Amino acid sequence: MTDKITKFNAQVEKSDDLHDELQSLVDHLAEFTGSTACYVGKVTKPVKGVSQGMEEDENDTAHIIPGAADEIQFIHASEACKFMEG
Repeated sequence: MTDKITKFNAQVEKSDDLHDELQSLVDHLAEFTGSTACYVGKVTKPVKGVSQGMEEDENDTAHIIPGAADEIQFIHASEACKFMEG
């Protein structure tokens, strides 16, 4: 077990972009904590779908729903919780 932890730590240390290591972190945490679910998310505003009238020439925040409460968007999940991603 110590070898797996050492390997994971080395992988993170040599990474140029820690965002690329988030799925590995989720898998690592799930394995070593014995948890049934592990996931990483970010707090963001909900966005409009394509069918809600967005135009091609709108600015980079036009997809955000005005006045909407923040929500958690799950970006990585352990195998049992993959349905939560997105």
